[in-house]
Amino acid sequence: MLLDPATGNNFFGRDDILALLKKRADGLRSGYRQNVAIIAPPCYGKTSVIYRFMSTLPFKDTVPVYIEVKRQGFPAFAEKFITGLLFKYLDFTEYKAGHTGELVSLAADRMPKTAKAVKAIEALIKTGKNLKAYRALFELPATAYSETGLRPIIILDEFHRISDLGIEDAFAELGKFIMLQKDTMYIVSSSQINQAKNILAEKLSLLFGNFEICELGTFDVQTATRFIRARLACGPLPDELVNFLVAFSDGHPFYLDCILLSLRDRASIIAPARNDETLTSMFIDILFDSKGILNQHFSGVMAQLDGLDRHAAAVLLAISNGAKKLQLISDASRVKPSELSTLLEKLIDAGRVSRHGRFYLIRDKVFELWLRNVYQIKEYLLDPSYEPKISMFSSEVRGFIKNFVSSAKGDIDELVAGLFASFNGEFMELQGKSFKLPHLDGTEIRPSKIEGISHLVLSAEGNTWELMVARRPVRDSDVMDYLSQCKQRKGAVKRRIVIALAGIGVNAKLIAKEAKCWIWDLKDLNTLLDMTGRQRLVLPQWDAEGIQESQRDNIENTESA
Repeated sequence: MLLDPATGNNFFGRDDILALLKKRADGLRSGYRQNVAIIAPPCYGKTSVIYRFMSTLPFKDTVPVYIEVKRQGFPAFAEKFITGLLFKYLDFTEYKAGHTGELVSLAADRMPKTAKAVKAIEALIKTGKNLKAYRALFELPATAYSETGLRPIIILDEFHRISDLGIEDAFAELGKFIMLQKDTMYIVSSSQINQAKNILAEKLSLLFGNFEICELGTFDVQTATRFIRARLACGPLPDELVNFLVAFSDGHPFYLDCILLSLRDRASIIAPARNDETLTSMFIDILFDSKGILNQHFSGVMAQLDGLDRHAAAVLLAISNGAKKLQLISDASRVKPSELSTLLEKLIDAGRVSRHGRFYLIRDKVFELWLRNVYQIKEYLLDPSYEPKISMFSSEVRGFIKNFVSSAKGDIDELVAGLFASFNGEFMELQGKSFKLPHLDGTEIRPSKIEGISHLVLSAEGNTWELMVARRPVRDSDVMDYLSQCKQRKGAVKRRIVIALAGIGVNAKLIAKEAKCWIWDLKDLNTLLDMTGRQRLVLPQWDAEGIQESQRDNIENTESA
């Protein structure tokens, strides 16, 4: 856990995953056990979600037990497991322990079998029999349940570190207990996405007790916007600057929190005519200044990556400066392609680079801006004095904000048409699909009769790509009208794509999929914009009532399905 979890009023959003965890906990009470794995990059709020779940769990017959797995060896892990389990069970049975030394003695009165098992585990650890102690440790939840009738929910934060405890076949041993203990629910979390997925697929793929994987993402546009409005007590920012913060941060809760805390400190100096200057000053403090929280955060990231490979910084700088294909990155970083491919895989595993066909991207725009305009300036600018560096950073930030505001005022249909026209037969990957975007012979924008919907016809290599661009939630009738117009076209249709920038209803999605349409959302479109170095898009706020109505339809359709 790199940061303190957001608790109480500091917690925001994540209603969907909290509802899922509550549903799974309720299922455990009814004899239906479904384990859950929460995976996401660092600082996305996994631990905050877990703490919120534990503090709001309404059931008195389930006991959530939280254990953060650290690289401190098995004895330390066992101590955390034991104290966490005993404390929570004693708390639920209204026994209060003043300190950890009282836990076992208090448990001996209320949970004698559990207390006896704990003493046996401690004896095994003292004699160096860690494998036996490890097995006995994971028997404790079942023993506690048998004595109290309270079903345990064991939460293992950063569970991938179990492999560092020095226990032979640690996950295979854990899997045995997970399968057998049907009255124990496991919630595991990890910030190492690929490693966690491999463990769940290969070592914890169980006949009984499989894990439901939940990938925690950043806030969507609506949630990020509400978060900014709720936290920005210093007064309203113009919509265009709120949209800038949403797009720039990609809805990352940690980044947004740092930005908004800094803006709140400037409450007395914010004036409508100087909003861009206020944002620039804020970015200087948190991104450029050596004491700034995001500067320190990213400096720590770079220290870790330097340990990963001595060329990591050069490769990341090359990508941040616009080199997005293998040969271009190789030329800019002066790393041989054979070595570069291996290094890029390491950076992908570390969550710092993403690959989309032949394109390599730094999807974290805050990190990318810091690399290009802080790390690079401080490390490589010939002038050693401070003022030229901060002046260059300020100028870059002002230009970045100005370019975003300017591009956001453009026509979305023209943006999409121009985006597709900028490709020239490159292979790429979106949503796990590999495809080639051909060089276009022509583009035609055909406004729809339906408000908020437009159709684009892209001509390439003797056939057409038919696009529907929706700036409001997509309904069944929108898709059927789009498919009807596609049938009226002459010539071969190579691809049909529904670009649902504000979401799509369940039934509308089914109709589109049955017609073999691809369905892209705002993040997919922004990925393409990232590939071409364009500013990201934040959908202008559509009619709020319409969006809420569509969301209600989605919920009702999901429940009926």
